[in-house]
Amino acid sequence: MKVVNTIKLKEEVDYKILYKKMEREVDQLTSEMERQQKLMKNEKMQLDKKLKESEGSFHDLRMTSNIRIEVSFIAYVLCFLFPF
Repeated sequence: MKVVNTIKLKEEVDYKILYKKMEREVDQLTSEMERQQKLMKNEKMQLDKKLKESEGSFHDLRMTSNIRIEVSFIAYVLCFLFPF
């Protein structure tokens, strides 16, 4: 039989320091998550605002085109009713 000696360091863990380190890390991650959520909320609000503006522009354009079509149709009908 062969005997093998190994060295094992005796490590002492300071649980208070480890706890504080983990607590700081959790706080940092929490603040980063809150910052990202705030950014996402702001982006969503901006996109909603742009969407409402686009919908308003589209509605205005549709109304304008409908009026032009109606005016063109009335002019076309009047040309046949009252030729010059």
